[in-house]
Amino acid sequence: MKKTLSFVCLILWFGGFNLQAEAQVLCSTPPPAAEMDALFYQALKDQIKSQKIRIAIFPFQDGSQLPPDPILEKGFGIALIDLLSSVEKVGVYSPLVIMNTVNTQGLTSADFFSSDKIAAAALALGATHAVSGMFQRQGSSLRFFIKILDVSNGKMVGPSGASPSGASPILEFMSEQSERFFTVNTDVAKEVLGAIGKEKIDPKFLGQYVRQAPSFEAFRYYLKGMERSTSYQEVDLGIAKVWFEKATTLSYDFYKAYEEKARVLYMTALIRKQMGEDSSLLLQDAERALRLANFTIGIPNKKKPGEIGARQSTLRWWIENFILGNGTGLMNSNKVQEAVTEIKNAVQLVPEDGIAHSYLAKALSGAAEETVLAKKLNPCL
Repeated sequence: MKKTLSFVCLILWFGGFNLQAEAQVLCSTPPPAAEMDALFYQALKDQIKSQKIRIAIFPFQDGSQLPPDPILEKGFGIALIDLLSSVEKVGVYSPLVIMNTVNTQGLTSADFFSSDKIAAAALALGATHAVSGMFQRQGSSLRFFIKILDVSNGKMVGPSGASPSGASPILEFMSEQSERFFTVNTDVAKEVLGAIGKEKIDPKFLGQYVRQAPSFEAFRYYLKGMERSTSYQEVDLGIAKVWFEKATTLSYDFYKAYEEKARVLYMTALIRKQMGEDSSLLLQDAERALRLANFTIGIPNKKKPGEIGARQSTLRWWIENFILGNGTGLMNSNKVQEAVTEIKNAVQLVPEDGIAHSYLAKALSGAAEETVLAKKLNPCL
């Protein structure tokens, strides 16, 4: 299934690059990662806040009689997020949000199968349901035990369909550390949707998902990239880019790996832009990665910025460049009110962009709040 990429090439590059050139001279002070991260994660959470069903899928506890595999602990949850993010009218929190929540809540591997701790973390996020679990490794085999929680009361929701009296609501699945892993993932996705009362996934879509599944080795590189790219830290983002490239080398049509590669390129470009550096090559590489991720080129859509779906979260940086370029063009034409509307949309999309806030302050004749936030996010201004 192809995804739409809003794009008018000349306007985007002209607007985006001129913004960068006008904004500031070269500066050696990187923007503050902690402040950018906080706004970044809030934007990701806001993308699904209007959905009635909001699912938080957490890492699974490694219950093997072996040293824990931290990559595999995150793996099943991330694969399930990637799959369920395609279901309409169901909000699924980004794996980046989940990993950030695990860190900020101080959750450890031992907590991942605790209904109370997972329900509390999901409630803090604003989720309506949570998925947690445990797996055991025996050779190349994986045995999964999965809980679906109603966050409102912290209780487990049973699997879809009628269950015998006294039957455990814990789901159990067997898999292999191979492409079979993704087939089992579709079975779990159907059970999750059934348990929360949503319609089944289109079998054709599930078949396509399995056919396009990467090799398990490529998936592990993808997981390493996800784990390393949770913050606006340029060194870590560069390492994550390498992991995503390894994943796509092993599985050329691994679309999510291309999409996440684009994301880390955009994040790196934003750091460079704040410091007055030319990020044009990074932006071009990101666009190429989006094309390889099976996005199609089209006319910019008219969706409100806040309504960009979680599945298209990578596009927020892409569209911001376009909107911000429009806004500054309107400012140069003395169309102030129209410029304010466009630049506000850009700030809503990428609130961690200090330069966008500085342009909004300028459009609002030096609004104090925006000026303060712009300088907080970008010490180089």
